Amino acid sequence: MLEGCLARFECERYAEYDGGDHAIIVARVLKASVRQGLPLLFYGGQFGQFASGG
Repeated sequence: MLEGCLARFECERYAEYDGGDHAIIVARVLKASVRQGLPLLFYGGQFGQFASGG
């Protein structure tokens, strides 16, 4: 398990498909947990943060 994550998912493999040069793995979520904190946001090649609406 990765330390300091805001969300964790414990899964079991359901299926695996050939994706050409990689594999596509589909999993069934068995357990999920979340905690408060600021998420890491990466979009458009840059790290950032969510803007508050208004």
